[in-house]
Amino acid sequence: MVPKTKNSQKKYDQILKTATRLFNESGITISGVDLISAESGVAKMTLYKYFQSKDGLIKKYLELSAKDTLIRFNNECAKDDARTCISKFFDNAISDAQNAASRGCPLVCASLEVGKENSAFQDIVRGVFEQIRHSFDMKLYEFKHPNARDASFSIMNLYQGAITMSFTQGSIEPLEQAKSQALGLLS
Repeated sequence: MVPKTKNSQKKYDQILKTATRLFNESGITISGVDLISAESGVAKMTLYKYFQSKDGLIKKYLELSAKDTLIRFNNECAKDDARTCISKFFDNAISDAQNAASRGCPLVCASLEVGKENSAFQDIVRGVFEQIRHSFDMKLYEFKHPNARDASFSIMNLYQGAITMSFTQGSIEPLEQAKSQALGLLS
């Protein structure tokens, strides 16, 4: 349900802001509706009024995370050449991994956490990474890379694997190595 009044919009936004913070810091599974309701200061019934279920809240979180990810990527890479774009892409992940409150890329973390249980969730995550991969395709074609499509798939695989390894190891080293390997694909 879309809020109709200023007060309703404020509660809706507070729920979503709190859920986003908790999902990013602690994970989707651990962050239950009771915790989100308590920390947002909004009644659980109000949360259900706007999102119907925790899945509805997760879906909205993923949609907003996807939108933010694409905006950030496009703002930082749209005018750059392939090398600079790839470098910035990994530098952002490295910077995020150095933030103590971060678990890494919210979309990769959410995808790993929700698994294949909800195809709508996976479709959102897949869609974002497909758009970013396609952007890399275009950059690599401009770069006159002989295997642009294969290289863009490799870059995304390196990124997603490095995000996971960086989180599990508590180190930025996997991201730095993945960045080096991704840039090596341009040689």
